[in-house]
Amino acid sequence: MFGEESEKSYFCIKQKSLENGVEFNAEHETLIENPEVLRTFFKATGYIKWFEKTKDAISSSVTQNDFEAHLELEKVNGLPYAEIEYTKEDLAPDTVRVNLEKILVTLALDVQKRDSRSWAEIINGN
Repeated sequence: MFGEESEKSYFCIKQKSLENGVEFNAEHETLIENPEVLRTFFKATGYIKWFEKTKDAISSSVTQNDFEAHLELEKVNGLPYAEIEYTKEDLAPDTVRVNLEKILVTLALDVQKRDSRSWAEIINGN
């Protein structure tokens, strides 16, 4: 086993942008102790569920030539994905893109199969 298995729920708001083929997200995320509280709140306020994302993942850090990224091997709603993210904001978009592509090549992943759709688009089949 890769580590302790735990189930966690998060409430997350993301604002996505694309710059030079690299996805950037402004994320606001918080751990939810009891997801049923949010479900009750949303139901009471007339919220309509847009989509639900369930993710099982194994994560690690990857470092290549002083460039550190976050790597997750995951199943999202049953679909297999490898997700590689740069979580700092100190490098230019082109530098980030080049370094992420180098990691993909090192891991023998096809750079052309990179999926730039949002999770909502993937899950909803768009």
